[in-house]
Amino acid sequence: MLSRYRIIFSLTIQSKPCIVTLMNPEKIHKKNIDFLIQSSRRDLTEWLLKGENLSPIQYKDDRSSPLLLSNTLQDITVFRRPLIIEKVNGAVCDAILEWQPEVQGNEILGDLAYLAALTRNTNALSDLIHHVDNHTIIPSKPDDNTESVVIAVIGGFAPDARAEEALRRWWDDDTFNWQYKAILFTGLLACNHRNITELLPSFLSILTDHSDYFRVDYVTAEAARIIGPDELEKALKPFNNEAALHLRSYIPMVRELASTPDEG
Repeated sequence: MLSRYRIIFSLTIQSKPCIVTLMNPEKIHKKNIDFLIQSSRRDLTEWLLKGENLSPIQYKDDRSSPLLLSNTLQDITVFRRPLIIEKVNGAVCDAILEWQPEVQGNEILGDLAYLAALTRNTNALSDLIHHVDNHTIIPSKPDDNTESVVIAVIGGFAPDARAEEALRRWWDDDTFNWQYKAILFTGLLACNHRNITELLPSFLSILTDHSDYFRVDYVTAEAARIIGPDELEKALKPFNNEAALHLRSYIPMVRELASTPDEG
């Protein structure tokens, strides 16, 4: 479910240190699930915006509450409880709507977006798009990647019509940050594979101008995952510039990885 996000997040999310206590993880997990059952939607919303841990006494680290909650939500037994997921999805939507950068900080919004991706919470899309359109996500430090995370999550909802409209609008906007072109490129491919013909010339130009910025191996892997390595190679064939050749050079690796069974 999250393979697409994980590829893009590998470019945008840094690992966060964790201090694990000696308390039984199963007991912590049960406490977390009990917390979700007993809390109201409003309680969850306020808790998400405060950035508090599920079990602040037994388990402490510097991650925000949305990111910690993602660990609990990935348990398959939780996904079998639709009432919990429905309540969490509603709280996540409310928190995204109410989020204020000067109050909660950017990290909270990025983690809320990740939660929306985790549960395929399409009701969160409009407000995530709204935050990007209204430039409310202002970097708080040089390595603040919140906006790229939010855009990656929006792209991950493709081919949802709202996601496609936003991705297309941002792609066509020459003033939109070029650093997000790879996310927009793969998102629009997911909306329609045939977009590759139209998008490639512009994207190759961006790669040429900023050759040291993008992880071309990841872009190739994601594009090949979406449209297939053969189709990607076919689309790149008419182009002989360095950027196209760079992309093509990773296709054999992508094919090899695709043919290798997952361990375990």
